[in-house]
Amino acid sequence: MFKKITGLVGYLLFLFLILEITVRLFLSVDMGVPFFKPSELIYKYYPELKSVPAYKDNKTYDILLLGASTLNRKVGDIEPLLYQKLNGKTPYKVRIYNLAIPAHASLDSLYKYQALRGRQFDLVLLYDGINEVRANACPPAMFKDDYSHYAWYEEISLLKAHPEINVAVLPYLIHKLFAIMYDRAAHIEYVPTIAPKEEWLKYGADIKTRNCFKRNIEAILAIAQEKHEQILLMSFAYYVPQDYSLDKFTKKQLDYGYLPLSAPVEEWGSPMNIIKGLQVHNDVIREMALFYPDIVYVDQEGLMPKNGVYFGDICHFTRQGCEQFVDNMVHMILHEMHLKKAGN
Repeated sequence: MFKKITGLVGYLLFLFLILEITVRLFLSVDMGVPFFKPSELIYKYYPELKSVPAYKDNKTYDILLLGASTLNRKVGDIEPLLYQKLNGKTPYKVRIYNLAIPAHASLDSLYKYQALRGRQFDLVLLYDGINEVRANACPPAMFKDDYSHYAWYEEISLLKAHPEINVAVLPYLIHKLFAIMYDRAAHIEYVPTIAPKEEWLKYGADIKTRNCFKRNIEAILAIAQEKHEQILLMSFAYYVPQDYSLDKFTKKQLDYGYLPLSAPVEEWGSPMNIIKGLQVHNDVIREMALFYPDIVYVDQEGLMPKNGVYFGDICHFTRQGCEQFVDNMVHMILHEMHLKKAGN
């Protein structure tokens, strides 16, 4: 009897090993995932992580940008202006790693920063606040603290639930298969990735994301403390004209300095609810600035002039807006750079 059990266990282990090797080969050939490091499946969701080299050059001052479209190089000029205003001002050569991607939120910033635990930066610039306001526009029973009422975050949270993936990838794939089957069988509905459903807009008045946003920011700050990295935290700047309406926005009758990628507030939700959500999230940022006195804080919401010379829509900046945004923080960054030089 014992020999039969031992033989069965041995057969099952052999079968598991064959399946494990087969799956790893498939991921390696089909998706370019390293055979011995399937944890790099995270690059499927965040390919921008690949732009960061594995090691830091001590002769450079490395800045990591975490956020969304406002900082994205294809949307505005914040990155090149920041480089221009910093480079050559100290003995360090400035290098900027811009991981800000349109539609991403504080949870994406956290996941990216976690994935870069082994990489050292001199400054981490964090600018989040608006995209997760959209997450409030759903029925209360549907809302989830990890934002997994979005299919995007449901997939990533499933991957994050398997830290053993480099040892064994099969448990993750089996889990994912069952999750897909369950979603189809139970007809699970997810929140739309872009604009909220019109019939759900009313739910956006209840800002359910406050604690989630706070938890994500706190987790990022905790990692920075652990790595002895300086964080530059900013309140989120926005502008909605008093006479705003979707019709006026569409007809370009507002004082916005319209950009090719300007978006109406309705892309995030009801204007009043989005403003309310941004105020709540900015309150969280200001609390963090008080609670963590070692961080560098810039009140962009208070410093950015509220008119269309600077804003192309509710949150994206014109060229003048990008200039002002960078000027609001560049002197603080230069101060940090000089402190680093003095410390060395």
